[in-house]
Amino acid sequence: ICKTLNLTQTVYIPVSGLMGENVLRSSSHMTWFDGPSLLETIDSIEPISSVSNALRLPIQTVIRSGDRRFYAGRISSGSLRVGETVRLIPSLRSAQVKSLLVSGEATDMANCGDSVAVAFTDEVDLSRGEMISSAESPPVPAQDIVARVLWFSRSELKEGDSLILKHGTLETKATVTEISAILDLETLGEISSESVKENELARVEFRLARRAGFDTFQNCAPNGRFMLIDRLSFETVGAGTIVSSMEPDVQTRKPSAGVTIWMTGLPGSGKTTIAEALKAKFFERGQTLVVLDGDSIRTGLSKDLGFSPDDRAENQRRVAEVCKLLNDSGLAVVVALISPAASERTRAKETIGHERFREVFVDASLDECVRRDPKGLYAKALRHEISNFTGISAPYDVPGNPDFHLCTERLSVEECVETLILILEPTTV
Repeated sequence: ICKTLNLTQTVYIPVSGLMGENVLRSSSHMTWFDGPSLLETIDSIEPISSVSNALRLPIQTVIRSGDRRFYAGRISSGSLRVGETVRLIPSLRSAQVKSLLVSGEATDMANCGDSVAVAFTDEVDLSRGEMISSAESPPVPAQDIVARVLWFSRSELKEGDSLILKHGTLETKATVTEISAILDLETLGEISSESVKENELARVEFRLARRAGFDTFQNCAPNGRFMLIDRLSFETVGAGTIVSSMEPDVQTRKPSAGVTIWMTGLPGSGKTTIAEALKAKFFERGQTLVVLDGDSIRTGLSKDLGFSPDDRAENQRRVAEVCKLLNDSGLAVVVALISPAASERTRAKETIGHERFREVFVDASLDECVRRDPKGLYAKALRHEISNFTGISAPYDVPGNPDFHLCTERLSVEECVETLILILEPTTV
């Protein structure tokens, strides 16, 4: 057994369960044994240090202070310095630390165990459950993990069961894809089983609803362990340590269920920006999302059309038909299209299907859109250099009862993306 567990030191302690001899304290009835009790021996054991001491900082919350943004959390491993280049997980994007706060005070360095707030030189996108790591030794962003699980619940764990996996500050849905084996605690051999019973230790494979950064428990214990929570009762039903993690490649990425998010709004309201940010978030989660925006459609599918009311209607008809085909294939689609006419949006809904269509009003006032004017088109329209320009020389029908209303003058891109993820969550997770 010692060889199997790779144990280099063995301690023998005689105990008696009837009266608890030598369990809590040394027994007066075993005068022939002068060693420590079981509890004293356990208390004297020094925990094994992780192989890696690389930085691991799970994000707990985002703090906004004026135009500055701090990412707060507790360092679970390693240290962090001002000026250091780090990796953001799961995107693996690099960023440079601009400033650090510990207990509200500025500092040049923070260590393991410190609760810190981090600001970066460039704007980055991080949310609760994601991570800041060392640039040299980042954890593996993965959606599939293999773990040793100790099961607490009286209800058996079976393949296909869905649970909440809590890993640091991350909470995400985890589905059991395979129960590889049960560990026989007497022989330490593995035996096959279709379920895991209470107090059994098993090797289990999980598929997560989103990607996250994992280490093996042996390599970095704080980032290699997790808890399992029942989705209905919210009781803790298991605990596990990570044996390995796997990054899905493009060919094995999980398709999202068929649904269309139809974003409508004035030019410059932020539709395409939100759509692309949502697509990036889905990629991080190992899921596929198709974005159809006005510019890309006009340079390909509808390059033969102009901007007259009839041509606009035909453009939207074609987009709706494409959405229907993609939804039928199980793909989620986000449409970023001005689609000014309410009647044409209704027709698109009928084509795609009421159960799959979600109308999202990306709302920004005309004055704000004119101020943004990312392509300079409002300026040209106001000089009468462009005709049939929505909001200036062509009407826009404000949605009367959209499924969701995103005011981009009040909400950040990140907040809009989180709202859209909530819309898609029941169909994509």
